[in-house]
Amino acid sequence: MKNRKTDEIKWRSLLAIALAAVIGFSMIACDVVTDEDKSGGDSTTFTGMEAFNKWLEKQSPNTPDTPYRVKLTLNDGSFGGHSLRYFGNGGKYVHLDISDSTITSIGEEAFTDCDTLVGITIGNSVKSIGRKAFSGSGLIGIIIPSSVTDIGSSAFYSCRSLISATIPDSVTNIGDYAFYESGLTSVTIPNGVTKIGTQVFWQCRNLTNVNIPNSVVTIGRLAFQYCVSLTGVTLPNSVITIDGGAFSGCTSLTGITIPGSVTAIEEGAFSGCTGLASVTFQGTINSGNFNGTAFDDWLSDKFYATDTTNGTPGTYTRNGSNWTKQ
Repeated sequence: MKNRKTDEIKWRSLLAIALAAVIGFSMIACDVVTDEDKSGGDSTTFTGMEAFNKWLEKQSPNTPDTPYRVKLTLNDGSFGGHSLRYFGNGGKYVHLDISDSTITSIGEEAFTDCDTLVGITIGNSVKSIGRKAFSGSGLIGIIIPSSVTDIGSSAFYSCRSLISATIPDSVTNIGDYAFYESGLTSVTIPNGVTKIGTQVFWQCRNLTNVNIPNSVVTIGRLAFQYCVSLTGVTLPNSVITIDGGAFSGCTSLTGITIPGSVTAIEEGAFSGCTGLASVTFQGTINSGNFNGTAFDDWLSDKFYATDTTNGTPGTYTRNGSNWTKQ
């Protein structure tokens, strides 16, 4: 029993030493909870480097449902720079809890390519999530705390296992490519976001539902391109511009209402939406701001058939390749 206890203390110490160096902080309090010890243990402060990989190599492969649980207390301003890439090692899945930390930022590439990092608990000290912070990681879900105001570009890029992300209303900026090719099934854009940027949700193939608030003015270029499971989306009256390719290739989209606030629809905005059978325009759009390729089969020709300058509001339906005003 004594030897077992000694071994247990030893591997806890080695793990904490390695994590301290990998993350780059001089002082880290570290708690590790494994399947053998769900009760946890005393936090201990260490400095050092190389033992983490050695400890992880000795652990048995597990599953995303039964990850090793690592609790860290980090006491510096920013947390980043490929900090925990060693998690991508031999099918040893990890859930990280940093909720007791005082860090203010999860920095650039902090968890890039950590494909066995399946979960993270973030505390209210964090104000920003940096560029590529979790790109390529194995996250399954994340709850972003209400202290966060900024999600950097490519923050969750290619997180294909990411099914859910709770984004609080405190967030006012979601960077380009933020959820590019992720596994999200639904998303609610926070109130306060004014632009859905370039390719933010590009090819999120499982995305079926999007809630867009009245704060959004611009839907960026290719923002939802190839979201092939997206069956419907409601555009609020705040939207002014729908950029090129914004919804192109959304093959499950059957209908869309363009609010009267929209003054510009750019090239290919809804091209390749093969299931699109109904489009309702609630207002006029100057012909110079309505690209002829915005919709397939030249819907623009029908829209401007009577009023060549401003178009005619109403509902247009498609049968085959023919659009008809109802």
